[in-house]
Amino acid sequence: MSDAVALERETSRLLQAGFAIADERGPDPEAFGDQLVVLTRGGIRVSLVRDRGQTYLTLAKISSPTGRDLGVWESCMDDETPSLETRDLEADVDLLLGRLPDFESFVIASRPETDACLREAGQWRFSQRRLLGLITYPAS
Repeated sequence: MSDAVALERETSRLLQAGFAIADERGPDPEAFGDQLVVLTRGGIRVSLVRDRGQTYLTLAKISSPTGRDLGVWESCMDDETPSLETRDLEADVDLLLGRLPDFESFVIASRPETDACLREAGQWRFSQRRLLGLITYPAS
């Protein structure tokens, strides 16, 4: 299945769960994040991004300027170490919808210590994935 079809399917699932589209851009193969769908529900914002052959989901409080990986949110919510596995859009939507009340409550109630946890967990996950060779950069 193409990334575009996956993005459309997962957007539809979120709409059925009560999310509303707040912004939509693309597809534009020349732009970073060649396709973006931003959805909101209550006090949370979910961004679905397709970029360079990858699709991913980020979660944030509506008032926050940036979102974070759903797995990082989950690790802070459950007080666990983040998984080093590559994130999958369909699995992330499954996780979000399966634990939607938990994520909504946790995100909306987030405080400065939550932001610190998200930052530290995200940095740790990135550095560990890089050490394991799971993150590579173009040679040029």
